[in-house]
Amino acid sequence: MRGRISRFIEIDRYITFKRMFLEQVLSGKKRTTIRLGIVRPRYSEVYIACENYVYAIAEIERIEYLKVHELDEDIVKSEGFKCKEELLKALKRIYGKLNTTDYVTLIWFKVKKILDKPKRLDKIIGKS
Repeated sequence: MRGRISRFIEIDRYITFKRMFLEQVLSGKKRTTIRLGIVRPRYSEVYIACENYVYAIAEIERIEYLKVHELDEDIVKSEGFKCKEELLKALKRIYGKLNTTDYVTLIWFKVKKILDKPKRLDKIIGKS
């Protein structure tokens, strides 16, 4: 089990997405997210957030730990990209340097409820 594990992270009550992915997430077209390192969710139900606002509630269905070189075409498609190179480029923009032996966490989720109106993240998290 060689490869750089850049960090161990716990996901608390929310998963954040860049604005460019939000519509795909909310429509159900994007049902996975890749995070660098070993990520362990604390809860099975999480908020979907973007730019400090919550847009939906989702359920984490499963977690997979892979190395970057193990990302296959099915994962590329589940992430909403056309090819592996496009996905790797996006990951490098987000995380900086990325080695093929680095560990990533693939989080499978399903949106359960879209909020009628986005709510400020700090207002929702403060109530949890």
